[in-house]
Amino acid sequence: MKRLLILLFSLTAVVVAPSVSSIAHSEESSFQVASAAKSAAATKEHLDEMVNGEVLKIDNDMLKIVIKHQELRCLGMPAMTMVFNVPDRTFLEGVKEGGKIKFAAQVAPHGLLVTNLEPERN
Repeated sequence: MKRLLILLFSLTAVVVAPSVSSIAHSEESSFQVASAAKSAAATKEHLDEMVNGEVLKIDNDMLKIVIKHQELRCLGMPAMTMVFNVPDRTFLEGVKEGGKIKFAAQVAPHGLLVTNLEPERN
């Protein structure tokens, strides 16, 4: 239970990050994030599934990206707009605001983490 509370707090903290909070809150609430975290364990079969998304904002300094995405079955989350962490700047190479991407994500100690990201090629 303690781990779940820590996870829920981490997810909520990511959603209200000051640099992108107005975008992140436009289509979700902390209740949705909490509900999605609870159902994540039941969707392990979709762990590496790539989903379509649109990049709304990139913060190179904070290593964060705001993505309007389709359903993330691996996390039990419906389609929405969310803030994700990226492991390093190489993940953001070739990615532009307004661009289409395919990506995979997972829950990490400090929020949601993009684990794979491919810009859509024209």
